[in-house]
Amino acid sequence: MATQVSSPKDQTKDRQTLPTAECWEWSIRPLILWIRILGVDLPDEDYRHHRWWMYVYGGVCFSSHAISQCVILHFVLYEWKQVNNQDSGEFIYGTVTATWNWIVDFMNYAIYGVGIHFMLLTLIRLRWNRLKKTFQQFQIIFTEENYVRIRQISSFSVIYAILLILGLAVVNLIQQARQGASPRRIFITFMSTLSVIYPATALVAYTIHCYASSLAFELIQKQIELFQIELANDRDLSLFLQTVKRKYIAVCESVDAINHCFGWMLLLSTSFVFVANINSSFYLFSIEININDFAFLSFSLIHATQLFFSADRIRCKAKDFLQELLRLTCDEKFKEFQLKMKFVFLDMVRSIPQISASGYFNISKRLFPQLIGTTLTYFFILCQFQASEKNCNLTK
Repeated sequence: MATQVSSPKDQTKDRQTLPTAECWEWSIRPLILWIRILGVDLPDEDYRHHRWWMYVYGGVCFSSHAISQCVILHFVLYEWKQVNNQDSGEFIYGTVTATWNWIVDFMNYAIYGVGIHFMLLTLIRLRWNRLKKTFQQFQIIFTEENYVRIRQISSFSVIYAILLILGLAVVNLIQQARQGASPRRIFITFMSTLSVIYPATALVAYTIHCYASSLAFELIQKQIELFQIELANDRDLSLFLQTVKRKYIAVCESVDAINHCFGWMLLLSTSFVFVANINSSFYLFSIEININDFAFLSFSLIHATQLFFSADRIRCKAKDFLQELLRLTCDEKFKEFQLKMKFVFLDMVRSIPQISASGYFNISKRLFPQLIGTTLTYFFILCQFQASEKNCNLTK
């Protein structure tokens, strides 16, 4: 059932069960603990006296991560120089095109992993307090049941991120072992895969906040549906409109906080997804089909789906809410209040929230066809380069 406007007694009961100021922090606590394990100390009152230990631990984690990725890139470029024998025409993957695709793929994952890790330690950490305070305003919309639901989603999301990266790492190790790769190359590939745990965790945090905002819109919409039933009890329409508008503004502020906190992460993540899909599709369909390349292509597509559709759910729920309010505005039962309701509706329409990548472009499911089109375009271009290169080698 929908969330109803609580009476003072109900609100007192809820606050005794879960302290109002801590409801949101409690619901995402599994995510916060996991991020701390990764060495990122997001602001929290309960852990203030342990901060300097977290600073040291976080610095060690980031230094180790950055150094390992630099070693990986050095190994990739060194192997390229060693194996690339210009006299014999032998390359790592048979052609220069395929070999450079392999190098760009490693560079893409390294830049993405270290970049998101750096953002977690700087931009996201510095902006986390504003995000947290904004979502604490959902106390006027959420019930205890909603907070419990978000806590469950937080727990499952952390498990999902861990299993996803471990699955990729295991598949990668099995494939490398089958190909008879050297222990050094197996270790380098394994570490490159593990570095994606930071972007996966950041994306999980972004997804949870997007879900909470879309859920808030859904609950407000249900309140409008309930209002028509309560009208028989002489419900004050003016008070109801003020309450709905106040809740709508709170949700819009939460979307603004998501943009402020995760905007640069979304920009880097979108760029990564486009490049990763091009690299993986070229591996899979033009070089040699194996389970490893299929796993990484699936990962990039799952990453893109999570990135695009989480943001689009907010927009869809906001539009559903406004459609329900418009239907109420046009109802003949409220003729005397239609002018006031029309002004409220127009104010809300002008401020429909949208997730964006730091203002450069909006994040929505409309990016998915662009991703497919861009991937196919560059895939055919790379195939043409490779085909012409093979023809030149045969001629020689």
